[in-house]
Parts: sequence; C-alpha cells; structure tokens
Amino acid sequence: MVDPFSGGAILSPADCQRILDRIYEGKLAFEPRFLAALGTRQILARMLNNLKAIYFNTQAYAKALSVVERLLILEPEAPPGIRDRGLLLSQLKRYPEAMNELQQYLKLAPAAEDAQAIRDHLRSIRQRESSLN
Repeated sequence: MVDPFSGGAILSPADCQRILDRIYEGKLAFEPRFLAALGTRQILARMLNNLKAIYFNTQAYAKALSVVERLLILEPEAPPGIRDRGLLLSQLKRYPEAMNELQQYLKLAPAAEDAQAIRDHLRSIRQRESSLN
C-alpha cells in the first residue's frame, strides 16, 4: 500500500492497522479486502460522498443536494440517497418535495434503523407546513 499523505511511503499490513487504530480507536481490524481495486463508479461515488459530507458539515445544503443528485444518477433507487435528498430538501425549506422523498425512503426501507426518526421528521415537516397555511 502506498500512502499518498506521507510522501508515498510504503505501508505494511501492520502499518495499515496502526492507521485504522488511530482513526477508529481500535474498533476496526484491517482486512486484505480493504486493498481491493475499485471500479470507476465506486471511486466516483466515494469522491461524491466525501463532497457531500464536506458540504453538509459546512451547512452548504444546496451544494450537498447537488452532490446527492449526482449520487442518485449512479444508483437511482438507493434508499440512503433518497433519504439524504429528502433531508436536504427539508433543510432548504422545500417541504413538499422533502415529504415525497422521505415517504419514498420509508417505502423502500420500512425497517431501516432510522425509520422512526424519519417518521418523526415527516411529522415535524407536516406541522410546519400546516402552520404556514
């Protein structure tokens, strides 16, 4: 493994484990499959997910939404992408669109870990919408 962040240093599996330990506090074991080559779509998705996180963390919600739209081009029926689009639309106060996306997410992933939180969020959006009318 070549580490581009350390001047191209060559890393052994033990070096990789030390990096994982530092980042994940010893909760993730290094596996050789982590070094498998990725396809173009996987690389693009990873780059887009990194951008999405950056934009979301800086509250650049319109930019994050643009990135999610591109991720959904790669995988149009991906429940996490549909959920993220709904949550971002909600942040942008585009409530009717947000509700449609979040309802679609719940149809695709009714038993998702965050399903109850999404239902609660939908209820909150409905209350906001009704108070505006």
